[in-house]
Amino acid sequence: MNEELIVCTPKDAIQAFMRNSVDILVMDNFVLVDKDIEIFD
Repeated sequence: MNEELIVCTPKDAIQAFMRNSVDILVMDNFVLVDKDIEIFD
């Protein structure tokens, strides 16, 4: 896969999410979704 983001720690994952490198971040029981992403039911 081209440009696949690899992180080593939860902190790295959150930082990538905050830099807008990630649209949706799922860690354990937490789901973070970028505010610009539309989620359909």
